[in-house]
Amino acid sequence: MSQNDSTENLSEDLNIQPLGVLERHLTDIKAQTENTSRLLTHLLQIKDALQQDSETYNGLIAELVGEAQKMKSGKQRTVGNRRSGVV
Repeated sequence: MSQNDSTENLSEDLNIQPLGVLERHLTDIKAQTENTSRLLTHLLQIKDALQQDSETYNGLIAELVGEAQKMKSGKQRTVGNRRSGVV
Protein backbone atom coordinates (compact mmCIF):
# COMPACT_ATOMS: atom_id res chain seq x y z
CA MET A 1 0.00 0.00 0.00
CA SER A 2 1.44 3.35 -1.00
CA GLN A 3 1.28 6.48 1.11
CA ASN A 4 -1.29 7.90 -1.31
CA ASP A 5 -3.58 4.91 -0.74
CA SER A 6 -3.11 5.19 3.01
CA THR A 7 -3.96 8.90 2.95
CA GLU A 8 -7.05 8.26 0.82
CA ASN A 9 -8.24 5.52 3.20
CA LEU A 10 -7.73 7.78 6.22
CA SER A 11 -9.57 10.59 4.48
CA GLU A 12 -12.48 8.27 3.69
CA ASP A 13 -12.53 6.98 7.28
CA LEU A 14 -12.60 10.53 8.65
CA ASN A 15 -15.39 11.57 6.28
CA ILE A 16 -17.55 8.76 7.67
CA GLN A 17 -17.00 9.77 11.33
CA PRO A 18 -19.51 11.98 13.14
CA LEU A 19 -18.39 15.52 13.91
CA GLY A 20 -18.20 14.83 17.67
CA VAL A 21 -15.75 11.97 17.13
CA LEU A 22 -13.59 14.12 14.86
CA GLU A 23 -13.57 16.93 17.43
CA ARG A 24 -12.43 14.47 20.13
CA HIS A 25 -9.65 13.30 17.82
CA LEU A 26 -8.63 16.91 17.28
CA THR A 27 -8.65 17.58 21.04
CA ASP A 28 -6.56 14.45 21.64
CA ILE A 29 -4.07 15.44 18.94
CA LYS A 30 -3.74 18.96 20.37
CA ALA A 31 -3.19 17.57 23.88
CA GLN A 32 -0.61 15.11 22.62
CA THR A 33 1.18 17.89 20.73
CA GLU A 34 1.27 20.06 23.87
CA ASN A 35 2.58 17.18 26.01
CA THR A 36 5.22 16.36 23.44
CA SER A 37 6.29 19.99 23.27
CA ARG A 38 6.62 20.16 27.08
CA LEU A 39 8.63 16.96 27.15
CA LEU A 40 10.99 18.16 24.42
CA THR A 41 11.46 21.49 26.20
CA HIS A 42 12.24 19.69 29.45
CA LEU A 43 14.71 17.34 27.76
CA LEU A 44 16.46 20.23 26.00
CA GLN A 45 16.82 22.05 29.34
CA ILE A 46 18.33 18.93 30.90
CA LYS A 47 20.68 18.53 27.92
CA ASP A 48 21.83 22.16 28.25
CA ALA A 49 22.40 21.78 31.99
CA LEU A 50 24.41 18.59 31.47
CA GLN A 51 26.47 20.23 28.75
CA GLN A 52 27.28 23.17 31.03
CA ASP A 53 28.23 20.76 33.83
CA SER A 54 30.45 18.84 31.45
CA GLU A 55 32.23 22.01 30.33
CA THR A 56 32.72 23.08 33.95
CA TYR A 57 34.09 19.69 35.01
CA ASN A 58 36.36 19.48 31.98
CA GLY A 59 37.71 22.93 32.81
CA LEU A 60 38.37 21.94 36.41
CA ILE A 61 40.08 18.73 35.33
CA ALA A 62 42.27 20.65 32.89
CA GLU A 63 43.27 23.07 35.66
CA LEU A 64 44.07 20.21 38.04
CA VAL A 65 46.16 18.43 35.43
CA GLY A 66 47.99 21.66 34.61
CA GLU A 67 48.75 22.32 38.28
CA ALA A 68 49.90 18.72 38.77
CA GLN A 69 52.23 19.05 35.77
CA LYS A 70 53.64 22.30 37.17
CA MET A 71 54.22 20.69 40.57
CA LYS A 72 55.82 17.63 38.98
CA SER A 73 58.13 19.68 36.79
CA GLY A 74 59.01 21.89 39.77
CA LYS A 75 59.99 18.86 41.87
CA GLN A 76 62.13 17.48 39.06
CA ARG A 77 64.03 20.76 38.80
CA THR A 78 64.54 20.90 42.56
CA VAL A 79 65.83 17.33 42.62
CA GLY A 80 68.10 18.07 39.68
CA ASN A 81 69.50 21.18 41.42
CA ARG A 82 70.20 19.24 44.62
CA ARG A 83 72.09 16.60 42.71
CA SER A 84 74.21 19.11 40.89
CA GLY A 85 75.03 20.82 44.21
CA VAL A 86 76.13 17.54 45.79
CA VAL A 87 78.51 16.60 42.98
